[in-house]
Amino acid sequence: MLMHNSLKILSILTIALFAFGLCTTPLVYAENPKVESREYKLLLEPSLFNGSDPRSVVTNYWHQLKALIQSELKRDTKGVLTFSKTRTVKFYDTQGTCQIKAQDYIFRERTENGKREV
Repeated sequence: MLMHNSLKILSILTIALFAFGLCTTPLVYAENPKVESREYKLLLEPSLFNGSDPRSVVTNYWHQLKALIQSELKRDTKGVLTFSKTRTVKFYDTQGTCQIKAQDYIFRERTENGKREV
């Protein structure tokens, strides 16, 4: 009887310690690589590229897009390109186990020009 009660108490303590560990494990960066480029995706309206000369429509669109991109870039005196907007994206997960990723979720913090979004 004493052995049975000891095992029961040990089981309860083990479960409690495991639950406590899950609740108190700090969120950490799974990985935070240095970002050296950005990727942008544009949704295009296909009907705007129809007509008798779709090549010229695409060329015109590309020239307008390049001008827009270049207007957002600034060059310093060393010739290095910088963006006029600053954005930092951090990804968090549980250290060692990546429990959030294992559940097919992402916990992300984005800060753009001082404005924070989680």
